[in-house]
Amino acid sequence: MRAYDELRRQHVADMLSAMPEYVARLSWDRRRLETFRRRALRLLLRVAQEHSPWYRERLREIDPAVATELDLERIPPMTRADLMDHWDEIVVYPGFDLAGVQAHLEEVKDDAYLGHAFHAVASSGASGRRGVFLYDWESWIASFAGSARWRLRRGPRQPEGPAPSIALLGAERASHVGYALNQTFSRGEFAAFPARLPLPEIVRGLNAARPDVLIGYPSALRALVEQTRSGALRISPAYVHSTGEPLSRALEQDLSTTWGARIGEGWGASEAPPLAQGCGTAPGMHVSDDLVILEPVDAQGGRVAPGCRSDKLYLTNLFNLALPLIRYELTDQVTLSCESCPCGSAYTRIDRVLGRLDERFVYDDGVIVEPESLESVLSREPSVYEYQVLQTDTGAEVRVRCDRKLHLRAVGQRVASALGKRGVRSPAVSVRRVDSIERASDGKLPRFVPRSVVPDPYSQGGVS
Repeated sequence: MRAYDELRRQHVADMLSAMPEYVARLSWDRRRLETFRRRALRLLLRVAQEHSPWYRERLREIDPAVATELDLERIPPMTRADLMDHWDEIVVYPGFDLAGVQAHLEEVKDDAYLGHAFHAVASSGASGRRGVFLYDWESWIASFAGSARWRLRRGPRQPEGPAPSIALLGAERASHVGYALNQTFSRGEFAAFPARLPLPEIVRGLNAARPDVLIGYPSALRALVEQTRSGALRISPAYVHSTGEPLSRALEQDLSTTWGARIGEGWGASEAPPLAQGCGTAPGMHVSDDLVILEPVDAQGGRVAPGCRSDKLYLTNLFNLALPLIRYELTDQVTLSCESCPCGSAYTRIDRVLGRLDERFVYDDGVIVEPESLESVLSREPSVYEYQVLQTDTGAEVRVRCDRKLHLRAVGQRVASALGKRGVRSPAVSVRRVDSIERASDGKLPRFVPRSVVPDPYSQGGVS
């Protein structure tokens, strides 16, 4: 433990020293940003060519010395299966192999260093095969600073005053990137509460912790709003950060009204924690353009223009040279904004992150229903704390946690109408009130579950 504490103290000190630079980048104009990205891309390509046998073959036609972002389209996309099947040929540091890193992840009960300078994290595998990712000292700092800097953009460029206490409501394992990052770089008290814990236990823990900063999934934060209004939860966070799931505008307003706190929104992944962050000035988020290159594409891999929803993304992680990810496929669906942000940032703006390609419902007659068409119905129900929609052969089963004011049959009719508008013929929809909805291993709430992965019923409840 002493070795960990010493390493962590040095890491926090290095992060605080680096933070002013990360904040300063947010004021760069587009020209300076593009110059920085080009240099970072060339370094990434050179390192991958020289130190990764797998990339050496894939990048044989690319000259890192003169490469630009246009050259990325000459490189085949990379999938999670590619990464996991060839992990030992991709990692650039000698002495690391997938078996050893996985063994480390199975052993950790709390945040831990690997080899005195590295961190390893794993994705939940909820949408398929689990991914394993390695970060070195500097890229771990970038992962944290790239997200936290937006809070400091209009204030001091380095945290000042007493160290804030942080409460994290999310994953239950230290191998999750959000858990590990926040524990590494917390300067005050840190408390983590698995989102899968019974709500009364979470409330008791938060009442004891009294956090200054609260970080959690929107579905979990929504339940805390109700607990605060009922008087059971007695906390007053100054800053609330939503991550891991899409944040609705209605919930954002509820969070602000309930606690009088600043609300932040982030979008990240185990592959690159700081994908995008909200600026607090206008809806949407800004892509971390100095740290990642995102290519929104359609299902066939063709570029998607701003204003149009993508089916997936290709990610190039510019800041992590330990395990290069170049044109790595993410199934998140996003829409890039056509307009600049009122905050004045030159960073690319995202209107919304709309969920994932593998959450869409595909029916036997070829009709496709995107999650947002159903979310638009259910997110407007103020009595619904949580919901989950399971695709059926002819429609959907909706599970809700709600108060008794909700008219379940009317909700079912609205969901059926939304399905019908998308082309589902005579959709059959049932709405069931349940006591709980089980979360995934990373604490996230699977809101839209296609037929291919529909689980057994989690609980029984009243039916309208």
